[in-house]
Amino acid sequence: TKQAHYQDGIALCRFLHWLDTQGQHTHCTEITAAQKLESFRHETGYLQDLSFESISGVGANGAIIHYRVTQETCQPLTQNTLYLIDSGGQYQQGTTDITRTIAIGTPTQEMQQCFTLVLKAHIALARARFPIGTTGQALDAITRNVMWQNGLDYDHGTGHGVGVYLGVHEGPQRIAKHGDVALQAGMIVSNEPGFYKTNAFGIRIENLQYIYHACPVMDENGTKERFESGRDMMGFHVLSFAPIDKNLILVNTLSQEETKWLNAYHQKVYTKISPALDTSPREWLARACAPL
Repeated sequence: TKQAHYQDGIALCRFLHWLDTQGQHTHCTEITAAQKLESFRHETGYLQDLSFESISGVGANGAIIHYRVTQETCQPLTQNTLYLIDSGGQYQQGTTDITRTIAIGTPTQEMQQCFTLVLKAHIALARARFPIGTTGQALDAITRNVMWQNGLDYDHGTGHGVGVYLGVHEGPQRIAKHGDVALQAGMIVSNEPGFYKTNAFGIRIENLQYIYHACPVMDENGTKERFESGRDMMGFHVLSFAPIDKNLILVNTLSQEETKWLNAYHQKVYTKISPALDTSPREWLARACAPL
């Protein structure tokens, strides 16, 4: 599964480079953008099929949670809007599902404020530690808390189970308001909080991650964090590798720990993906993944 996400990450980074340097400066549309991403996935030589029809929406269409672009609804990627692309591939090694929201032109402060809150929610789940037997319902509340504190919410689950060259929505595990199944090591789940302003824009940040048995709980340097009398804990390791648009982040509103997580994630993206890229996308990725 890690190998599948590695190949998918190469395709995503090539696509995001293309979108930033060429796509948004031409007559690109929701359909042509989705087709371009699919072509990058095919060029890996490993793609068997898409894991679902891509959700490719700009502006008001991005605010439709399960939007499916058609010739009748297709919109161009116009300046000063948000573009949301939720997509995935089926590889024999695994199934991928990833969402990125990208600023086309200059985002408004409202877009940045909402995006930063979604990012905070995403990081809260990615950093979560939880005792054995915890259900997805408990983690859903942890993730939504920062949104709720600001009067926001989203009308879909925070995470769903994912199969391995199987169903992109595959239970029994899920992270949702009614997720009552205990999470176990080895399960793959998505991490995808969002925000949707009707007739305006949509935001979603999605990575796939897998649950591991963090016993004893260790920090990134391998230092023991757990009290001797503490309980065994679970945690998440990320599987998806693509940069998160820093143009949409209000950096001064992130906590030190949130900034540390994002910088570490971007370093992992660059270290893992950059050797597989040509010069121009590699240089772009270095800028996209530079520390805040």
